[in-house]
Amino acid sequence: MNDTQISPRQQLIIDLLTTSPLSRPEIEQSLGSFSRITIIRDLNYLLDKKIISKIGVGKSTQYLHSPTHPLLRTPITRNPAIDIPFNPAVIGKLHDIFSPLEKSNLQKSHKDLAFAQKTLSLTSFKQELERFTIELAWKSSSIEGNTYTLLETEALLKNLQEASGKTKSETQMILNHKTALDYIVSTPPTKNQLTLNYILKVHTLLTARLNVSLSLRSRPVGITGSTYQPPKKLAIIKESLQQTTNMLNKLKDPLEKALVSVAMISYIQPFEDGNKRTARLIGNAILLSHNYYPISYRAVNEIDYKLALLYFYEQNTLLPFKKIFLEQYEYSLTHYFQT
Repeated sequence: MNDTQISPRQQLIIDLLTTSPLSRPEIEQSLGSFSRITIIRDLNYLLDKKIISKIGVGKSTQYLHSPTHPLLRTPITRNPAIDIPFNPAVIGKLHDIFSPLEKSNLQKSHKDLAFAQKTLSLTSFKQELERFTIELAWKSSSIEGNTYTLLETEALLKNLQEASGKTKSETQMILNHKTALDYIVSTPPTKNQLTLNYILKVHTLLTARLNVSLSLRSRPVGITGSTYQPPKKLAIIKESLQQTTNMLNKLKDPLEKALVSVAMISYIQPFEDGNKRTARLIGNAILLSHNYYPISYRAVNEIDYKLALLYFYEQNTLLPFKKIFLEQYEYSLTHYFQT
């Protein structure tokens, strides 16, 4: 936006329009406390600065965001007939994912995990951590097609009671999540010093005894339901992962760092298997290293989660995944480690 001055109210309008186009009455209803003439004035200003645009005429007019950030475009209909290669240029754009207003609101809702640990009794904190572990292990595994229910996951992690009718790999996947989470809780990466070795360690813990290669892959992989083609050569995979790690270590905002890590590790697909699981745990390791609440993804719809990543893979837009990430972070703030 260069030197354009944006008021908090105008930024709120911009944020409203990032997800979908809205009519003026819908914008007025969402904002609530501002007059019609004020909203019209703001809309005209934003149109003049080409920050938003409009479609339709008369009562059918709708306003939509014209994003300046290349990774926050509104997604379009997916085209399954076009092969889409990995785009290394994405790495240089992994910054300023949150607007100033979003950052302000996130700071207002921020809760410090270290404070919660000091405030809660040792027993209460351990119980909350156990509950979080169960729900993360269940949902993260469910996203990967694991058929364990939440109650079966609880029985397995609390009492080592394996559910009937499940495969050994499903059981092992759940157990591995607990092992990996125990590791990132006890040994989070040093602030701004995430390393490839740390990512490899978390992947190793998550895929132990699952007949998965524990090193970076040296052969191509495909994405189910997509024509996106992750990088094929080991040298490119390693370089892309290192460049992403370097970028993450430069970012200041812990939530931005976590979101980018989850999206990019998933995008690069550096391993033979276990990429999205590793991405989710690395994102949480980053949050823990800054005393932010981790994310269990407990309330996410598995199909919505996968589709949001596919939009990033195929169209290089983070907008749908950003929405899911922030929703799940807010869920963690209101459901875990309550003081």
